[in-house]
Amino acid sequence: NPDRWRDDHPLGIEGLQAIGVSTSSLELARETFAARLDLPELGERDLPGEQARCAAFALGDTVIEAMEPLVEDTPLAAHVRDTQGIWCLTFKVRSAAAAAAYLRGKGFELTGSEEGRFAVVPEQAHGRLIWFTQHDVPGYPRLGSKLTQPAEFAA
Repeated sequence: NPDRWRDDHPLGIEGLQAIGVSTSSLELARETFAARLDLPELGERDLPGEQARCAAFALGDTVIEAMEPLVEDTPLAAHVRDTQGIWCLTFKVRSAAAAAAYLRGKGFELTGSEEGRFAVVPEQAHGRLIWFTQHDVPGYPRLGSKLTQPAEFAA
């Protein structure tokens, strides 16, 4: 129940803000997400901490962030070369300080900053970054389901 995760659980998760995927090229990502899947592009921005450039695509009330490394000797560049696919998840939380305290209390090591965003270290998260932030990203959709009815599929 999403209300439980937001209102009752110590993490205070308001929703999944973004799914970060690694890509060798933002143009390739545009061909996949915008041209083939018809997802609207929200814009492009630098991700200084990742040493990457990101193109964002709306997917309901979350965002697919296609992340192209700008430097070859980074973990993101290694992910593009060796794995590809999902690089990180970013959850919007009610309070970054409360979420960080809860995770530390469970024995997780964190990286980043509570003032911006922080993550469980990849070694404790199946090799992925699980980010938490209390900040909205300008231009991203508001969290909360955009579905007003069940999906209808042609027979």
